[in-house]
Amino acid sequence: MNQFDFLPYYRLLSPYYGSKNMYKIDGYQDYLPMDMPVEDICGHIGEDFENYILPELCAVKSYNEFLELRTQKLKQQNEKEKRLLQYYYAAQQTAEVLICSSDNCHINNLVNMRKTWN
Repeated sequence: MNQFDFLPYYRLLSPYYGSKNMYKIDGYQDYLPMDMPVEDICGHIGEDFENYILPELCAVKSYNEFLELRTQKLKQQNEKEKRLLQYYYAAQQTAEVLICSSDNCHINNLVNMRKTWN
């Protein structure tokens, strides 16, 4: 169980979600340094903890309640909705890497490209 298990849509819609269940806050893109919006990143992480993570953890009053919460979160990891979201997220990430140039790549470009295929 980790912090992303508490977030809506299993963190996959977070703009700062990176692989390996970590926030992506490094300043590199395509192996080149880049400026990162540090204030925005800190605000987003703060909102995640304030709105989603801490309220659920603060509601836990005993070790047994924590074990129940843990069991619930682990069970959610195998739900069909989460597995579908993970699949689409992985497909989108792979398509961006394989098809798009790093400077001009958005999901809308992928959708429009798919519409032109016959």
